[in-house]
Order: sequence, then structure tokens, then C-alpha cells
Amino acid sequence: FQLLIDKQAEEVVEEVADTLGGKALLINASRANLRSSPSTQSTVVVTLLRGAKLGELERQTDWVKVTYAADKPPAWIHASLVKTP
Repeated sequence: FQLLIDKQAEEVVEEVADTLGGKALLINASRANLRSSPSTQSTVVVTLLRGAKLGELERQTDWVKVTYAADKPPAWIHASLVKTP
């Protein structure tokens, strides 16, 4: 049963990534800040909770540029806060 749920969750994440663009990622921390640029000094655009789905667009050292909503511009998140499904 758990395997079926995991597979369904993976398919949903892939659909979201297809919609948002980029490779599918999930937030892997209880809370994660998405920022306007790849720095902890930059403005926090939005805070998301564990399990939120993202689409990876680009990597820059320890930072990942992601899409998180179709109607919002991309933002940056530290790579340690995300995982592949």
C-alpha cells in the first residue's frame, strides 16, 4: 500500500514539474525560504513547507533556481533543503 502511495506521489510531483518546468524537486525541510537571489542575504520571496513541489531550472554552487507556482517568477533555494522524489 505504501509503495502505491509513494508511486502516486511521485507521479503528481512529475506532473507539477512538467507544468512548472524543470526537473521535479520536493522541499525536504520543515520550512524553507525561497529567495530572490542565491544568497542568505537576499529577500525571502516565500516560505514553503515540507513536501512542497518545485521545478528545478538551474544550479549555482549550493543554490537551485526553481519554479514554485505558474504565476510567480522563479526563486532560489539552498540545495540542502530539497530532494528528488
